[in-house]
Amino acid sequence: MTTPAATRRNARRHSPSGIDLGLAHFADLSDGTKIDSPRFLRRAEKKLKKNQRELSRKQKGSKNRAKARLKVARAHAEVADARREFCHQLSTKLISESQGIAVEDLSVAGLARTKPAKSVHDAGWSQLISMLEYKAERYDRTLVEIGRFTPTSRTCSIDCLPSAPPPLARSAVTPAGDP
Repeated sequence: MTTPAATRRNARRHSPSGIDLGLAHFADLSDGTKIDSPRFLRRAEKKLKKNQRELSRKQKGSKNRAKARLKVARAHAEVADARREFCHQLSTKLISESQGIAVEDLSVAGLARTKPAKSVHDAGWSQLISMLEYKAERYDRTLVEIGRFTPTSRTCSIDCLPSAPPPLARSAVTPAGDP
């Protein structure tokens, strides 16, 4: 006999899932779940800045400079390890919960040349997508990458036909004295 909770769990496991990657939230799932961005680099920035400053004040070739260089490298490695662990845990959770996953194909290299470049690199989207790819293959799941120019926000979810673009929100400006 199956319980209602087990039935819901199995239904959720077999339903396809869509992932929208972003900066405000690391990922917005199609079921409405929002996964906050951990911002590993931003959290460790103060420590990195201090270690980097200490390194720059050491004399080149000295043993103290070598120690300071290792300190900076260790701090960067901690950030990278934390980001990798987060991506591993999230990708495993997403793969185990659904049969199919759809992810948008992002131009990370193009986004990295824009103003929020540090945040784009800190997010680690490419790392998550590559982990989803190999885990989907390993656990026999379907991973679909949706092209970046596909108008998904203007596509009807029922018949998959593009609808008219939403009207632009314009405020009516009336001259003083007109009703």
